[in-house]
Amino acid sequence: MKRLMLGAWLCLVSVSASAAYYTWTDPSGGKHFTDKADQLPPRYRAILDEGKSEVETHGIGYWVDEGGIYHFYEKGAAAPAPVPEAPGPPAVKVLPGLHNTAKDDSWKGPPAPAVAEVKVKRIVSGDTLQLDNGTKLKYIGIVFPPEFKGNHPLHQEAKEYQRRLLEGQTVHVLFGPQRTDDKGRTLGYVFIGTDMFVNADLVMNGYAKVQTELPNTEYRELFLRLEDYARKNHFGLWKNP
Repeated sequence: MKRLMLGAWLCLVSVSASAAYYTWTDPSGGKHFTDKADQLPPRYRAILDEGKSEVETHGIGYWVDEGGIYHFYEKGAAAPAPVPEAPGPPAVKVLPGLHNTAKDDSWKGPPAPAVAEVKVKRIVSGDTLQLDNGTKLKYIGIVFPPEFKGNHPLHQEAKEYQRRLLEGQTVHVLFGPQRTDDKGRTLGYVFIGTDMFVNADLVMNGYAKVQTELPNTEYRELFLRLEDYARKNHFGLWKNP
């Protein structure tokens, strides 16, 4: 399979948010992320309820970044600092038919998204993941066709591809202006480290189609070009056009 790689660090900056998100690191170094305050460890939930943002006598605190994400930390460990802004949007490896021009750089998406680090538990469907805390995450801008879901061979192939790629892995999730859909799923762009843009990779390999909805239309031009590339090369969903 071909892989779409990206080469710039992801940054934490301001976007509009429809819900609060919380992140922390446990004593064993595991990363946690949730949009439900009742899933926080009791010691963190207690200071959140008190409205305190400084380290108190019980030795814990939190800070809120510009994207609305709460970062909890414990006394004795340095309070995490925001990831510095990258000099520009991610640089995309050029593929056949994917060349940037001075008049068309909309494929780059927003230069300043908000990002969170999460762990993938399992693949729910061709376009939905389940995170370690139970949250379901739907890829922004792409969809696996409903008519091919269930036990269809293409759906099983797409899910198996993602299992090998994502299950048990810690990934970065970038948010758009709208963070949840009408089914209650979190919406995001998924990156593996600073190298691989999973949403785009699935389109390029024919494991998803483009489906962008306002206000989350970032990367639409990139997705459309990759879909055209997959269709012309008869990948995945386009094997038997």
